Parts: sequence; structure tokens; C-alpha cells
Amino acid sequence: MSKRQSGWVLTPLLGLLFGVLIGWNISLYTQHLKNSSWNYLFNVAVAVFYVLACVIAVWHSRMPQLPRLSRKILVYLGLGGLSWGIGSLIWAYYNLVLKVGVPYPSFADPFFLLSYPIFGLALWNLHESYGTEAKPKAVQEAVVIVVVSAAVIFAFLNRPDLSPDLGLVKNLLNVAYSLGDVLLVALALIELRSGHAQKHKGLYLLIGFFLLQAGGDFMFAYRNNAGLYWNGDIADLLFGTSAFLLAVALAQNNLVRHNKHK
Repeated sequence: MSKRQSGWVLTPLLGLLFGVLIGWNISLYTQHLKNSSWNYLFNVAVAVFYVLACVIAVWHSRMPQLPRLSRKILVYLGLGGLSWGIGSLIWAYYNLVLKVGVPYPSFADPFFLLSYPIFGLALWNLHESYGTEAKPKAVQEAVVIVVVSAAVIFAFLNRPDLSPDLGLVKNLLNVAYSLGDVLLVALALIELRSGHAQKHKGLYLLIGFFLLQAGGDFMFAYRNNAGLYWNGDIADLLFGTSAFLLAVALAQNNLVRHNKHK
């Protein structure tokens, strides 16, 4: 089986695994107990999708017909997924071994936060690989998108919870996650406006991944600040769904440019 044909096999398998994840999430909502091992293991299952995305990205990056920039993009996407997956596994370790229900802040946060600039580099290089010219109108539109995204996120969707009572580390993390969401949403919207998805269909899935990834952050911040979050709830399902979209986008192998003679 060639790497080009792998999407026909990988996509149904990923869909089957995602169906299991959805069923798992539904069962958690039907249970009264929200701190069971099944709740904590849900984040391990979510991490599996991020790790699978990394494996698929690295595997496809070894295709001989890929230009150097396309290889770099796949590696960045894989490393970003791996970083978030490691963060999810560390989070689950706190849950299962250290018996901490919501480990925030924790050693998981550096891995979560590291994924933002890595994904940003991937999308930036992807934009460059499509041969987009930096026209004044496009630059102005990009600046407007970034400013509007920042205003909406900081004012409404994921306004950082800042208080002297929270301590310096938690205040800094709250701001960092909001900034990360601004990066993901702004870059996703810029790429959506570019029109490249009409030719590279996998870009639609990647844009969906970035938006749902930010959506998971929004939901976690809101529910955690309100004291409503529990492991395996809607926030974690959004992360699982975004990881699934990332894995499928990479499995389809129609995201990055290939050399024409191949």
C-alpha cells in the first residue's frame, strides 16, 4: 500500500476509533460519578488521536515526491500533535496516579502551550508553500483578522481570569492560553479566506482542527472557572474531535504540495 493510498484505509479506521470515543463520552454523561477511572482514561484516549496524527504526519513526510517545505509542514503538524498528546497523558497521570482531579497548573501545561507556536509555524509554512503573495490588501486583511480575533477572544470567549489570589503562574498561564487561541483562530481564518482549500481539500479539515482546538480551550476555561468541569466532559470531547480532524487531514494526504513530475 502506497502512502497516497493510505487515506483509504486510515480514514475508516480513524472514524471507527472516533465512534468509540463518542460512545465513551455519551456513557460518561449517563453516569452520576464524574471522577471514575473511566473519566480519567478518556483523556488517554484523546491523547491517542494526537499521537496517531503525529505518526501519520511523520510517515507521510518521508514520501520521496514531497518538496522540502511540505516535509517541514508535516513534521511541524506532527510535533504539535505529539506535544499536545504528551500534555494529555501527563494530565491523565495526575488524575490516575496522583489523584488530582483538575491539575492546573501542572507539568502538562508546558507541553500544551508548546503546541501553539508549533502549529503556528506549520500553518505559516503551509501558507508560504501555496505560493501566496504578500499583497497589501491581504496583509491588511490579516491584520484585521488578528485584531478582531484577539478582541473577541479576550473580551468574550476566553477572557483570562486574572486575580492576585490565583498566583503569578496561573495568571500567566491564563493569558498564555488566550494568546494561543488568538493565534490558532486568526491563522485558521486567514487560511480560510485565502481560498487555497478549494485546491487542497485537506485544508478544510485542518482549519476545522484549529477552530475546534480553540473551542476546546474556550469550553475548558469557561467550565473550569465556573466549577463545572469534569474529566471527559464537552471540553475534552472537543479536543478529541479536533485531534480526529487533524489525523484525518494528515491521512488524506491532500494537504501539502507534491512535486508535479510525481
